[in-house]
Formats: sequence, structure tokens, C-alpha cells
Amino acid sequence: MVSVEYLVVAGGGAGGGINTGSSKLGTGGGGAGGYLENSKNVNKNTNYLVTIGGGATGSNSFNSTTKGSNSVFDNITALGGGTGSGTPQIGGSGGAGSGIDSTGIIGANGTTPQGNKGGNSLTGSGGNEATAGGGGGGAGGVGANGGGVNGNGGIGGIGILSLITGGAGLRYAGGGGGGGSGTGSPANGSDGGGNAVKRPTTTGGSGTPNRGGGGGGVQNDASTSAYNGTGGSGGSGVVVIKIPNTYVAQFSSGCTVNGETSSVPFIPANLSGSAVNFNTYNVTSTTTTGETVTFLDAANYVFVDYLVVAGGGGGGNFISGGGGAGGYRNSVTGELTGGGGSAESKLTFNKGTTYTIVVGGGGRGGVRLAGVQTQTALSGEDSSISGTGLSTLTAKGGGRGGDGNGNDDQTGGSGGGGSGRGGTG
Repeated sequence: MVSVEYLVVAGGGAGGGINTGSSKLGTGGGGAGGYLENSKNVNKNTNYLVTIGGGATGSNSFNSTTKGSNSVFDNITALGGGTGSGTPQIGGSGGAGSGIDSTGIIGANGTTPQGNKGGNSLTGSGGNEATAGGGGGGAGGVGANGGGVNGNGGIGGIGILSLITGGAGLRYAGGGGGGGSGTGSPANGSDGGGNAVKRPTTTGGSGTPNRGGGGGGVQNDASTSAYNGTGGSGGSGVVVIKIPNTYVAQFSSGCTVNGETSSVPFIPANLSGSAVNFNTYNVTSTTTTGETVTFLDAANYVFVDYLVVAGGGGGGNFISGGGGAGGYRNSVTGELTGGGGSAESKLTFNKGTTYTIVVGGGGRGGVRLAGVQTQTALSGEDSSISGTGLSTLTAKGGGRGGDGNGNDDQTGGSGGGGSGRGGTG
């Protein structure tokens, strides 16, 4: 059995919209996606479902009933957040009630233990004297109620701090802020929730991707002028899986994990502050609801650090540019890969399998003799590692430098310098 720590956060609900115009109302903030964090034992060599829920898309409908989508790990399902509106929706956390010029609207409930209730709107005074929207519910607290006529919107409910990725951790699943009424102010979301906005801005703030926050509401500050406002969309969810480093995870090809798509077992590039002796996988998107993760013995594989550098590009001649450096790929923890990015994940080799290594040559330089070009510069050659079951890892050759003879610079691992313009990396 494999002991797995997990965090499952669903997509957030959208903030409420306005499509009628009159009434200086503010709309409710979206509820956060459901939040579930715990541990469980799973079997080796068995496929387990993993799904990342998207945030609900904001609209200008006052009575929107959309919700964020669920996120799943095995039999653990976090429920999408409820949208804030004139008919707020129950979800992982509930959507807030939008302001109204008649009887106030009660925010929707959250689902225990995933989230909390959205804030209420108060009763208005009639005759275009509408109230402010409440804040969407968050995983860690209820959304605040909206104020009365000319009052402020309700702040989104707080999220929860997770330490599963190590270091100082990150707060997830906060509610979206509610729009104020008239001269009141729009409220901010909390912990990944979107902020509400005020006329003339027409779209509420969206929840932060992969944090599961609710979208922000909108606010009409005029008593009679038409206003067509779109609630902010909810933030997408996330699944984080942490296992002892004696095991590795293998994801199906529709998963994006730690910024990569790979269908082979791999040791992930360390997340900032991640705990030693563990492998932590941050799943940020899935293309279908049938994607899977499988846990395998690390001892069955060889995990390889690499430094792959391609050949540099040749310099041009005659009013010419220099050649670009060869591409640079690096997996060593604490170092950088090409372009200043963080170290990449190690390669996974199967024991007993032959792999091919190609070292790219440098590109030749351009030559001009007695006013005549006799040799054109060439770009550097690619370097690569490839083999059965391995997605080929390639460092691109550096681009050649351009020259005054009409031979343009070229793109590459790093771009060649131009006689008239530079290539790109």
C-alpha cells in the first residue's frame, strides 16, 4: 500500500451579473470550490481517477444557476462552488445573494466539510433603491453580508492555508467579493477569490487559476441608468498528491502536472519549499474526466539528472551578427534551465533499455573573400536524448547570425544576431 497525502480543490463559482440596468444594485460573489485535504492508502499498480474542475464562466444573467466543476481524486470529490446571483447556488461553498430593491436574498449554503455559506443581501427600499451583494462563501469562513442601499459589498469568505507543497504554503478556496450599492464600494475576494468591480468597469474579477476561488460581483452605481455587467469567472481547481519518494506517480497523457505533460513515471521538479523524502505532484489541468494516476515502485526505474546543450550558431560575415548560443536544458535541483526557468523534471529510464544520445555540432561561420561571399553561416545542430517510452528531450541549436549579403539571422536555442534584425530563441 502507498500512503498518499492529497489536496483536492474544485472550480469556483462565478460572481453574479446584471442585465436589466436600473436599480443601483450590487451582485453577489461566487462561492469557492470545495476543499478537501487528508491522507489515504492506495494500491500500487492501480489506476485512480484524477480530474481538475474548471471555474464557472461569468455571465450577465441576474439569475445565473451555473456552478464550478468538481475536482476528483479516486473516490474523493470536491464540489464546484456555487454562483452568486438572484438565485444563489449551493456548492462546495455557497454563492452569495445579489442585491435587490425588494426582499433580501439569502446566500446559498456550502457543503460540510468542504466550504461555507455565501453572504446575504439586505431588503431594499423599492423604486430602484437596491442593496449590495454579499460575499461568496470560502472554505475557511462564511461570506460577509452585503450592506443596505448605498452600502458596501460583502467580503468573500476566507480560504484555508495548505502546507502540502511545503514552505510557507498557499491559501486556497476563498470566496469572491460582492458588488456594492450606489455610492457604496465593491468588496474584495479572499484567498484566490476575485474582486468585485464598479461601473464603468463591466466584468468582475476572476478567481485565481488553480486556487478554486469564487468570481467577483459587479456594481451599478446609478439609480436608473442601464448597466450590463458580467460576473467574474471562478478560478479552476487543483489536485496535489504527495507520496514517499520510494514511489513515483505515472499520469495519463491528458494531465498537466508541475507544468509538464508526461505519460511516463517521473520524479517531479521540486516545488518551492517542498519536503525532502517526498515526491509532490501538482495537477493543474485534465483534458477529460477519465484521466488517471498510478503509483509505482521507484526502484523499478532509473531517474536521471541531465544537462543537454546544443551546438552554437555560426556568426555571419560582412556587416553581420553573431551566432546564438545552443539551447540549454537542465534538471539539476537548485539550478536553472534555459531562458532562466526552474530546473526541469528528471528523465525516467527503464532498466535494460537502450537510449540514444546526440551531441549537436556547432554551426559553421560565414566567409567572405575579396568582396565575395564564399560560405554562408549555419545554425547549430540540436542535441537530444531519445529512446523507447521516452518523450525525446531536445535542446535546439543556436541560430546563425545574419549578414549583409541578404542571409537572414535564424531562430534557435538562442537567436542569432541580425544584420538588420535579430532572431528569436
